[in-house]
Amino acid sequence: MHKVTELWAYVADGYGDEGEGICAIRTGTGFVPLVGADAESMKFFKLAAQQVADAGQKQVRLLRFTTREEVELLDPRLVDFL
Repeated sequence: MHKVTELWAYVADGYGDEGEGICAIRTGTGFVPLVGADAESMKFFKLAAQQVADAGQKQVRLLRFTTREEVELLDPRLVDFL
């Protein structure tokens, strides 16, 4: 397993002044955001991102974020199982 040093996301233009939003696809269990930790994993989302662009008639961009800031650390809870 490797450390996440960058984040990739397909982002769509908003409508009017709404800015941008992360693209997602609907699955049988809910929505999956088109976000990954490396360029290779984003290849699997490219067709879905194109479908989002076509359906919404909006441009979709693949963005790469490289700044890492740890904001919070959540430790696992210690649970006693009987």
